[in-house]
Amino acid sequence: MIIDGDAPSFIHTETFGAMMAIMLGAAETATAESQGTLRYINVELSTSNLVITGAGQRVLLACYVKDRTKFDKVVPFIEEAARRLKALV
Repeated sequence: MIIDGDAPSFIHTETFGAMMAIMLGAAETATAESQGTLRYINVELSTSNLVITGAGQRVLLACYVKDRTKFDKVVPFIEEAARRLKALV
């Protein structure tokens, strides 16, 4: 379920939300045996990035970064937003 956000009119938001949850869950399962903790998933598109990160047990945050050259500068803000969102729910 999408809690809040903007999406183009052609995107089916329930499907988008479900796919983001499936991607994050698969990444968590795939990295469960590793030494580190999954910070985020970065999906590189031709002109942008899609960043997916957990924000609690049942909440995730998905963000499009339109300017790929600013990706590294934006990630700390996304992670902070996820921490704040986790504290709210």
